[in-house]
Amino acid sequence: MVDLENGGSKPFGPIAGATVVASSSERLFEAVTGGNGKYSFSGIPPGKYTVRVTLPPKLSPIEEETVEVHDRGCAEINYNAVTDGRISGRLLDAQARPLKSKSVSLLPIGRGGEPLRPLWAFTEEDGSFQFKNLPPGRYLLGVNIAEAPDEKLPYKKTFYPSTPVQSKAEVFLLGEGQHLTGIDFRLPSPLIARTIQGQVVWPDGRPAVKAEVRLEDLESGRSAHWPAKTGTDGRFTFSGFEGVTYKMVATIPADPNWNPDSGNPVALLVSNAVEFTPSAQTKPVRLIINVDGDGIKRTRSTIGPRTTQKSRKKP
Repeated sequence: MVDLENGGSKPFGPIAGATVVASSSERLFEAVTGGNGKYSFSGIPPGKYTVRVTLPPKLSPIEEETVEVHDRGCAEINYNAVTDGRISGRLLDAQARPLKSKSVSLLPIGRGGEPLRPLWAFTEEDGSFQFKNLPPGRYLLGVNIAEAPDEKLPYKKTFYPSTPVQSKAEVFLLGEGQHLTGIDFRLPSPLIARTIQGQVVWPDGRPAVKAEVRLEDLESGRSAHWPAKTGTDGRFTFSGFEGVTYKMVATIPADPNWNPDSGNPVALLVSNAVEFTPSAQTKPVRLIINVDGDGIKRTRSTIGPRTTQKSRKKP
């Protein structure tokens, strides 16, 4: 079964009482698994067979397979099954229209009440989503639970039915093999996009050219955008959202002649960090490089572009 606390899966144990049918165009053979989960067919003539398994209730269905048996030969097919718990529904916008190709999060709650690793599913054309193979337990449904809002999903963290506060979210109690369906998850109005501009300078006011600026969503602690490089005037531009609090910081190699492809490490100078919440009146952000640095040398793999959690979402 799925192990939500540690990730991956763990053995469910032998499955007794499962019906296994092997059929060809001319013959049909049937067997039932024993207490050790094993089954076998004997005396089967050579040929191609379609093998279907009917599991006991509450276990996930298994797709049929095709196998060829040769004269005086044998074939082996093993199956793995998991608890067939499911949570499904539709993701809707504020006007109850379906949202397609959006990421929906499912947050399992551990035995001690602590949240576990979130699961993700993507909506179809009609806004439908489905989480399958879930073990029994407690779950919260939401969007951007552990991610920053972006242009594909411009919403703050929102839990079902429609709250940013986890303690006010509806808890779904899922029994073994139970299917919870027909959940309409209606989101609030999307966030208003705002352009974020600024400049990185040295302490004497000179523009810091080719500085790397990072934008972090303060609530999730996740990168909110790919890093931006400053131009010859030290300026940069980001897209963000009104009402979201961000933290911004700039870095630049201490050696202006450092070659990123050299493989050699370089000391990194870091600016002051600025926290702000964009609005229509937001002024350009000014970041000042600290020329003292932190004494740590880094390589290109450390200071180059990094992959954020957005890679989990559909392109």
